[in-house]
Amino acid sequence: MDNPAKGRFRPGIGLVIVLLHAIAITAVFIIQDVSGMALVVAGILYAISSLGITVGYHRYFTHGAFQCGEGVKYVLAFAGALAAEGPLDKWCSDHRQHHRFTDGEYDPHSPYAYRQPLGFLWAHVGWLFWETARPDSYHPSTPAQDEAVVAWQARWYWYIVVLGFLIPALLAGWTGLLLAGFIRIVAHLHVTWMVNSVCHMWGARPMGLDGVVWKNDKSRNNLLVAMLSMGEGWHGNHHVKPNSAELGYRWYQWDPGKWLINVMELVRLVWDVRRFSRA
Repeated sequence: MDNPAKGRFRPGIGLVIVLLHAIAITAVFIIQDVSGMALVVAGILYAISSLGITVGYHRYFTHGAFQCGEGVKYVLAFAGALAAEGPLDKWCSDHRQHHRFTDGEYDPHSPYAYRQPLGFLWAHVGWLFWETARPDSYHPSTPAQDEAVVAWQARWYWYIVVLGFLIPALLAGWTGLLLAGFIRIVAHLHVTWMVNSVCHMWGARPMGLDGVVWKNDKSRNNLLVAMLSMGEGWHGNHHVKPNSAELGYRWYQWDPGKWLINVMELVRLVWDVRRFSRA
């Protein structure tokens, strides 16, 4: 089956993904004693990198869900790079394309591009092994106000990724390197990939108070993914209003990304926060 979004094969990225998984899986079997320091560092780095992706890469840089000063932009760009999901420009361009062509032929990672289970595997990880092809008329670009920080992150991206391994190694030795470095990153990658795969196949559709589905695409809300990803699992909600800073629209929906933005707004680090309105 032809997939228009499937571009050139990327052997370098494929090799990195395979090596990360090989080391992380090996680490699971060879780690014997896990120190408290290794667990703390792994937890802190997982939280920072997760929030860097959901608040920084996703809600601010991709969708402009709020406004912030230059310092906050650099912090968010740095935190997101610790997740090793790629530089900002590529990540944001692919995600904007996902919204423009959701579950259509130019969606970079639709699980409906192929028959199952190949479609699930493609949406989850397979698409990363190939460049994302874009329609001739579609040219996602970085907003002018963010060009400087995007360029800065592109220059220092791999140095930041290496820091994500070096810091736990210095603080907690080999166990820290394996647990807070390799295992953390691989776990985080799969949680993010679940938004692309699981959240377009399993979960509740976003419903209004009148019981009508808000969105016609196949995006869904998945509580498990939301719990693991700082709120990203409310993917159906997100597709209703992509530029909302809130992914968990209800007060009881787990969304630490939303709560962090609320706190930053209270201390005036961010402003002009866009929120979902039931009206």
